[in-house]
Amino acid sequence: MNDANIIIEFLKLAALPAISGFGTWLLMMRRVTIERKKADKEAEGRYKELEQSRDQIINTKINQLFEDSRKDFDLILDTYRETNETLKKSIDTLKKELKYTKEELTRYIIRLKEAEMRILEIQTERDILLATHLDLPTPQWVVEVSEKQKDGTIKYGKMIMLNDAYEDAFLIPQGLSKADYIGKTHVDVWGQETGNKYYSNDFKALAKKRFVVFKEEVPIAGQDIGDDWLFMKYPLYAGRKLIGIGGIGFPVSLVK
Repeated sequence: MNDANIIIEFLKLAALPAISGFGTWLLMMRRVTIERKKADKEAEGRYKELEQSRDQIINTKINQLFEDSRKDFDLILDTYRETNETLKKSIDTLKKELKYTKEELTRYIIRLKEAEMRILEIQTERDILLATHLDLPTPQWVVEVSEKQKDGTIKYGKMIMLNDAYEDAFLIPQGLSKADYIGKTHVDVWGQETGNKYYSNDFKALAKKRFVVFKEEVPIAGQDIGDDWLFMKYPLYAGRKLIGIGGIGFPVSLVK
């Protein structure tokens, strides 16, 4: 063996331990790499599991929140419907009560107006009784003042009061009574032609503002007995208040 071979063999013997250690290190590094890959793979799997778990939790929570919100909305909607129904019933009840109240108020107003009219009638009757006496043994009466309307027509005054002597002389012979004349017009009782003549004389007495004596027709059972009577008409006042046209009938025989 020459020197060169000796040196080569020496180097081989000297390098064996180093080579052997390097191989061990390589094996260790390989194992570490394998373990790391395994750990990374496990970590990746765990991460995916965590992501899936997170997504599942989030979805579950969202679904729960949606379900709770839907229930709350349904509750609110039901409450609204119940409230709306209750309100509708209350409004219907109020409408009925209002209608009833209006009807009652209308009836009350009508009764009040009737009472006012009756009060006026009583006051007029009182004024008439104070202004005149209807107990004379000769026909007496009081009729409302007739009114000429803008269209030229006449609103006929109605009979307010008359005494027994008038009833006996002019109504009973026709089969009538006070009740058939009071509240009616001259035209209602005596017909259009005669009634208009009576109203014409009423206007004349009103215009004169004093007593005026007239000869008037008194058709009873087809016969005019007016020639047997004189009629005095005059505006009747209570104080300064005009309350009607008064009338008194005198038998012609009485004034001769």
